[in-house]
Amino acid sequence: MPETSRTSLEGDLRSHRWTSKIRIALLLTLPLSFAGVERAHAQVVPQWPTDFTYVGRTVLASAPYPRDRFGLPTGDFRFGKGLAIHREANGSFSIYVGSWNPQVVLKWTTTPVNGVFSGNAGFVRAMGSLPYQGELIGLYMDRTGALVGSFNSTYDADWSIAVTLSRASIDPTTSRFVPKGSFRFANRSDKMTMGGVTAVPAWWRTRYGQTCNALAGWGGYWSAIERGPVSMGPAATCFTLPTDADNINAGYTSPKAVANRPVLGFPFSSSKTIHTAATKRINMNYWQTYGWGWWPSKVTSSPGWWNPGDWLYQGCTWVDNTAVSGLMCFPLLQEGCNWYGSTATPPLSPPCNATPGKAAALNSKKQSPWVFIYDPDDLGEVANGQRSQSSVQPVSQVPLRLPGVTVPFPGLPDTNHIITGVTYDAASNLLAIVLRNTSTISTRPAIYWYRVVK
Repeated sequence: MPETSRTSLEGDLRSHRWTSKIRIALLLTLPLSFAGVERAHAQVVPQWPTDFTYVGRTVLASAPYPRDRFGLPTGDFRFGKGLAIHREANGSFSIYVGSWNPQVVLKWTTTPVNGVFSGNAGFVRAMGSLPYQGELIGLYMDRTGALVGSFNSTYDADWSIAVTLSRASIDPTTSRFVPKGSFRFANRSDKMTMGGVTAVPAWWRTRYGQTCNALAGWGGYWSAIERGPVSMGPAATCFTLPTDADNINAGYTSPKAVANRPVLGFPFSSSKTIHTAATKRINMNYWQTYGWGWWPSKVTSSPGWWNPGDWLYQGCTWVDNTAVSGLMCFPLLQEGCNWYGSTATPPLSPPCNATPGKAAALNSKKQSPWVFIYDPDDLGEVANGQRSQSSVQPVSQVPLRLPGVTVPFPGLPDTNHIITGVTYDAASNLLAIVLRNTSTISTRPAIYWYRVVK
């Protein structure tokens, strides 16, 4: 994108970056008891790609097909949904990824050589299914070694708050899942909690007086945009992860409603007169003919706005070490013409050229991965009531460039759900991003590894 198109919003981002540094400098002059009992918070918000070192790629080698009672292959084990990693005592990494059909969790292993990842991961086993309904979307491994799954129906026209998370421990003898229950969120749209989970740092909880230890959220269209509603940009709410000691109803009819505190979100409104908030986009390379809400079909100066077709599956994770800290999201931003419907030309101007032979609700000409980074202090101020969840914008927006990957990708519906998992492992200080089945890389999902500056 030409630099001339990055105007007022980039200025806002730069000034916010310096504002964060000033806040940090002021904080360090305060008593340690306020700055945090574990350590004084001297981090700054991470910058992409400056604060990240690429350390290789791991391809998820083919898993064996599941078989029925007659020994015949069933399903297709298309995998790459959600991502959880765990560094083992011997230096290897266990990789947990979900599959499409059947919806089970598969395990691989890989070992870096001199800190560099390469080649194929070795398939270990199918772990079984986490409790879910609809579609498995995200995975997260908690401190006890249990896996948390994020899920929901991607076509959800129900106003009620559905179950979106479940938890299962791993039996040490059989290596299979032992379900520990499912749960929903109290007073929070399921469309704002179904994308994934990440841990929040202890210093943040101390500074902002919070007892929650994880975020659930992210974003996407998910259908029936006004029902729920959907967030017009990344969404997140802070909650306390359940443990084995918690009494969680394991059924889907009346699961325990988990208390939570929103820190980010842009509830959709169909009003064409009231300018409800949405995430601002530096990327203005689009025009949309959805005709929903007040958002213009095309913008000529920065900023643009989050589109209903912009996607975040398991797309966010909180990166935190002694040097940097921030919530990082990796959305796929739709570009060119964006429209809703089948092959018919959209009724609104400017018209888009429909793709012959295609029929899908969400359509776009192309799409590109980006990196959105959020300041922890902004999220904290929402958590303690100083500002609203829809007042928070990314403090940094940059295109995501992965080695050997050509962008932009083909648009919707031809290519979708490309980035299907991101996670940060604090013990190894590694950020992992999984890309699924694009024509520009191996036909198998690949994990891109980055070491974070310290």
